[in-house]
Amino acid sequence: MHHPFPLATLLISALPMSRGRSPGVRYLAAKCLAASSFVAQTTVVVAILFACSPARGQAQPARTTSKLLTAGDVAPEIDIEHWLPTAEGKVKPFNKFTNGHVYVIEFWATWCAPCIRGMPHLAELQQHYADRDVTIIGVSSDPLTTVEKFLERKVPGEGTDEEPVTYGELTKKYTLTADPDRSVNKDYMVAAKQKGIPCAFIVGKDGHIEWIGNPHLGLGEALEQVVSDTWDREAFAEELRVIQKFELAYEGLRGEMLDSIKEGDVDGARAKYESLIENAPNKQLKQRTEMLRRQIEYYIFACLLKHDQKAALDQYDSIIKTREGAPSSYLALGNYVSRYTLASGEGVQEPMHTKATSSLERVLREENPEGLVRVKVLDSLARLVHQRGDLDRAIELQEEALPLAKGRYIKSIGDHLKQLKKGKDATVTAE
Repeated sequence: MHHPFPLATLLISALPMSRGRSPGVRYLAAKCLAASSFVAQTTVVVAILFACSPARGQAQPARTTSKLLTAGDVAPEIDIEHWLPTAEGKVKPFNKFTNGHVYVIEFWATWCAPCIRGMPHLAELQQHYADRDVTIIGVSSDPLTTVEKFLERKVPGEGTDEEPVTYGELTKKYTLTADPDRSVNKDYMVAAKQKGIPCAFIVGKDGHIEWIGNPHLGLGEALEQVVSDTWDREAFAEELRVIQKFELAYEGLRGEMLDSIKEGDVDGARAKYESLIENAPNKQLKQRTEMLRRQIEYYIFACLLKHDQKAALDQYDSIIKTREGAPSSYLALGNYVSRYTLASGEGVQEPMHTKATSSLERVLREENPEGLVRVKVLDSLARLVHQRGDLDRAIELQEEALPLAKGRYIKSIGDHLKQLKKGKDATVTAE
């Protein structure tokens, strides 16, 4: 996808750099760049990273009273329910962190493709730091049985038919756990306002949070600096302060925008956003905020869909025109309509239904998506054609989606498929 502004470059130049650029800013720049193309997943998300603390080796006291868990805060004890027999038996269950030891707490799930792709890297890191007092722990909120079954699965492309490699073997170098009561998730992910996985926290030698971020983006370099005592906690926090304040303002603005849209004041909602752009603390962040304008337009569409479908039609056409027919726009708009139909229990009016159905059919036909994106398209399209009464087509779509589904989609799609077949049987009996 072409981006009018090089976001990574803009972010790097926008943030204060008293000691040079650390992995933290590279992570954040990449995160924001990814967020600008995340419309294809139909979620309006702005990444927020919280980090504010004294630098290692300086005489300033560590923060302990902040409302948000951030770099420099004391790392919460971990109360994990189930420890899997991984790490080759070298790691025993514990709650408190040991002084002088470094820990990586990584949150993952069995249904999360990026989490699974990152497993070999975590195993390599653990092996690399095996003799340097580093422990890597993967924490899943999935039930224990789900994690155990996952570890028995074969790793695609690894081993042979006679001697396949399982995920249990792939991850045996580091520690995997299951914490279905989500207590550790609450103490870390929720407390730090982290909404996406995989997400990792580095706990330093003094038991304080050193780094928070996507393990694919900067974990290795940050970990090396923490272990070798060259990591500058204050520099990491300093790079994020401007972004943190600005992102919090943006997130708070969305609720105000929704209120304006509910009152039929779309122009007022846009005015609030323009005010945010105007008050951005520097030119670079103004430019970055301009890049988020597209996400706001999707947000307005989603709100109008509930409150004014006639206005939503105009917004739909405006987005398609602005995006010049980009496939991700058709996918996003179609999914929004399908999700609204599912969540509200109400159907959408024509011609919105036709527009949404055509959008998703077009994505399937012209883009041939794979993996979870394909599952989402098939599921969304099945629910829309079901609304129209086309049971045969809906069944066909969900029967294709179910074998590809993972995690929560398995039950959701399976339940819908049962409903469709039950309806089909009732129709046949009535005839």
